Amino acid sequence: MEARRRAALALSCLYAALDHPLRVPGAALRPEALWAMPDHRLAAVLRLSRRGQGLLAGFRRSYSHDEALERLVRAGLSMVAIGDRDYPARLAESHDPPVALFLAGDPSRLKEFTGYPRIAIVGSRDATGYGRDAARHIATGLSRNSVCVVSGMAFGIDTVAHQSALAEDGATIAVLGCGPETAYPRSSRRLYAQILERGLVVSEYPPGTEPRPWRFPARNRIIAGLTFGVVVVEAAAKSGALITADFCLEQGGEVCAVPGSIFSRQSEGTNRLIREGAASVSSAEDVMDALGLDVPAPEKENRDAGLEELGEVEKRVMGVLGARPLPVDVIAGRAGTSAAAAVAALTALELMGRVRFEPGRGYSA
Repeated sequence: MEARRRAALALSCLYAALDHPLRVPGAALRPEALWAMPDHRLAAVLRLSRRGQGLLAGFRRSYSHDEALERLVRAGLSMVAIGDRDYPARLAESHDPPVALFLAGDPSRLKEFTGYPRIAIVGSRDATGYGRDAARHIATGLSRNSVCVVSGMAFGIDTVAHQSALAEDGATIAVLGCGPETAYPRSSRRLYAQILERGLVVSEYPPGTEPRPWRFPARNRIIAGLTFGVVVVEAAAKSGALITADFCLEQGGEVCAVPGSIFSRQSEGTNRLIREGAASVSSAEDVMDALGLDVPAPEKENRDAGLEELGEVEKRVMGVLGARPLPVDVIAGRAGTSAAAAVAALTALELMGRVRFEPGRGYSA
């Protein structure tokens, strides 16, 4: 392992051992330069307290690169260090990038998923039914448009966002505030296993790092740094999701928020974001418009395949449908048929798997 990667692993282990939040100038100093500093200089750069200086000295005396590497291998994890070709470029350009990312799951997915547009969906752990429905609706739509959904695997909105992406066989990345070999919260072990199998789990913390309250706000900068924008779905006035929104703005991303009831405490934060200039969104299309992302049209060859098997009204209905949902009356008018005939055709097409129905919005191909 080259010096830069060795230093990144050592620093990651050090930051976990110090057990308090750090703002590390990773973009300004190379990992090997940081690790090569004498204790007093490194302590000054990291702004360590007297206790932290003692922890630093003790860590350096006891640290073994071979043992750290063995723990990594034993946990079945991969590491991408800042400066590596596969380290996400957008994250590397953020103000406080982690010196390394530890990956659970197929490591090739990091490169694959960072080739897609990436949008974070975050929000309240204590989500209402409305919030869950909104998160599901938006995450489903984003996944259908080849967007990678990024979140933190927390209860509530995060969980729904990941589940919805997986249900569409879409890309999803979970960013944890502990070692990535640990399912946290523990009751989400099933979701964690599903993400390992089909998505990716990411953390700046090496294996064996226990969850601590301060680590979750700190990981939010990674969620923001991996994505082009953040969608906040339900957030109380002091929700941690608002920290992610702040990091997103700090890193030049777009913040979107789902409007909520003026009587709901769970919507105080999102409604405030909208008042302060966040894009108000209620669908994946709204989010993609806010971020300037194109909604791809269905491939013609896929849409036209097997049209000869359809009835005349079904063919006309298919001819007017695209990626954006349309209500039945609009479909009927454009297809030149009655609403009743359009409903019958849409029902048949939905059973064939050719169209999708989105409650409150309509049908899309």
